[in-house]
Amino acid sequence: MIFTLRPYQQEAVDATLSHFRRHRTPAVIVLPTGAGKSLVIAELARVARGRVLALAHVKELVAQNHAKYCA
Repeated sequence: MIFTLRPYQQEAVDATLSHFRRHRTPAVIVLPTGAGKSLVIAELARVARGRVLALAHVKELVAQNHAKYCA
């Protein structure tokens, strides 16, 4: 399944990629509940050149993210 990012999600992806192109420091993406953070992470993982580790503090979120990333 293909997802189309909403404009604010694409802005988050673009800002994160821009940060990593200029710096070697961690980045934090802050979006409200229901804003589609998992899709933003999935898009960043898609364009990454290496392995990506996505962590969540709730097992259900891990399962949901896995389903989205594999879609």
